Amino acid sequence: MKYKKIIVKIICAPIIILFLISMTGFTLEPKITKNETVYIILDHDGSTKDQRVVNRVSGTSGEPNWIDFGKYDGIQNMVSEYVPEINGDEISWPMTVLEMGDLYYQGITDKDPPIGVDIKYYLDGEEIKGQELAGRSGDLKIKIKIENKLVQEDPILYLSHNRTWIKNDDEYYVPMMVQVQIKADLDIYSDIKADDGTKVIIGNEMSIGFGGYPFPEDEYIIEMKGKDIELAPISIMAIPQKLPFPETEDAQEGLTEMADGLDEMIDGTYELVDGMDEMLDRSGEFEDGIQDLIEAIAEINHGAYQLDINSAPISSGMKDLVDALDILESETGALAGGLDEINQNTGSIGTGLNQMAAGAAELSKNINLLSGGMMAFQTGHGSLITLANLVLADPEASANDIALANGVIAEGPPIDEFANGLQGASAGAAGLSSGLSSLSGNFSAFSSAIGDIASGAGAMTAGAGELAGGMRGLYDGWEDYCSGISELYGGTQTFYDETTGLNSEVDELLSGIEEVRDGIKKLVDEGMIEIEEGVIKNIDDIKYGEAMKEEVDRLAEDYDSFIDNEKNQNSEVQFVMQTEEIKVRGEVVVSGLQEPQEDKTIFQKLVSWFTD
Repeated sequence: MKYKKIIVKIICAPIIILFLISMTGFTLEPKITKNETVYIILDHDGSTKDQRVVNRVSGTSGEPNWIDFGKYDGIQNMVSEYVPEINGDEISWPMTVLEMGDLYYQGITDKDPPIGVDIKYYLDGEEIKGQELAGRSGDLKIKIKIENKLVQEDPILYLSHNRTWIKNDDEYYVPMMVQVQIKADLDIYSDIKADDGTKVIIGNEMSIGFGGYPFPEDEYIIEMKGKDIELAPISIMAIPQKLPFPETEDAQEGLTEMADGLDEMIDGTYELVDGMDEMLDRSGEFEDGIQDLIEAIAEINHGAYQLDINSAPISSGMKDLVDALDILESETGALAGGLDEINQNTGSIGTGLNQMAAGAAELSKNINLLSGGMMAFQTGHGSLITLANLVLADPEASANDIALANGVIAEGPPIDEFANGLQGASAGAAGLSSGLSSLSGNFSAFSSAIGDIASGAGAMTAGAGELAGGMRGLYDGWEDYCSGISELYGGTQTFYDETTGLNSEVDELLSGIEEVRDGIKKLVDEGMIEIEEGVIKNIDDIKYGEAMKEEVDRLAEDYDSFIDNEKNQNSEVQFVMQTEEIKVRGEVVVSGLQEPQEDKTIFQKLVSWFTD
């Protein structure tokens, strides 16, 4: 009888509600269902002092008996005198009991509950036992730690982003939704703080509530100032409940797109790094090209210099040419008169040339006759030379013969030379005749041309004037050209001066490119890859979370019974826990469950639990 009043207050309200529900006709179910309510009286520190299981059984079946499963230290039928048959962990009730209406029976058990409670009290910063708080005053802090003991050991399997199966051995738990409620008398307490809690004031009482899913632990803290402290019981309720996981489909899709984009970005960045590597590998060629450019600029600059220094003499020469053309223009009139006079004299010159050509032809004829006779004489003298050589070869020849022979031989060369000279004269005469004939003909053409030239001499004067004018324009253009050459020389000199240090600047540029390359590579290796790995990890975390949600949802649905979860089917379970109250006067009164009287109805029993 020790814990009667507390147990009664805990169990009465749920039983009344369940009874009223049963009166509405909801018990007409095609199968037998059971609801377990586990009532636990807690000491001030959260340890268990008393524990009862109240079972509500509804429905009927065609079987003669209905069997429940569980091991109790004692069982009490709360609505009739029928006593079940107990065989080990089997509790058999005749179907006639269920046909009479809902069955309520309680069982006493010392089975370790799946929810652990640890409560600590602090007054003015010092830990204190709950029973020592009564009548004290000061800053009160209460820490309530709730522990889920339904740890699971089976690994969670899920398909990762990279399409491989991952086994996660992290601990997880049957999800239990826990609600904690404390009532604070506002005549006793003030400055009440409850982070993450809800506070509702009704009259002079504040109801402070907390809720959560300990996985495995949650801690709730209440702070308040108290005077002559008393504390109502702390109530804790727990039921297996699916975790309220947020929707992750959109997040997973977005992260997947992000991972794919990062993968493409990393590939593109590596291609950029490869391109920079290739550029750096070919930097020698680039530097050689820069040197060639500098040398080419130097050559251009030197050429511009040469043009600049040589342009002055050319300008002077062109000025002289312009002046000469002016003179030419003035002299063309005299030239035209001279050409007219020459044209008039060409007629008598042509006649003389024709007569000379005829005489040359007659001379050539006579020389040819003389040459023919000389050739006959030369042939005969050759025969004399042959005889003279025979005389000289004869040892008996006289001195006169020898002298005569030598004379004949000595005449040979002059005769040959004279013969050859006649042949040359003959050829020359023939050439002279031909040349004079050709000259006569050409002179006729020349005379005709002289006439044409003389007739065009007037136009020559006008042409000389136009040439002089054109030359003046050319001279002016040349002066502009010389000015441009001077500017070109100055520009190329400046360009050359600026490019002489280009090699060192290129070296700095290449060093900068190398640093950029290293920076980009570091960004990829230490940044983008880590980001991609982080994104993939987040995707896998979501996939793991989805697999975890599926598993813990199943566990929540399958946790049907505290007393025997493996065998009891079509069952529900909830846990109602409450601490003892703390009062200033008198001892804490804790009542146990009262044995139901056989001659009382369930309504009478409920009333007696409230009043006894």
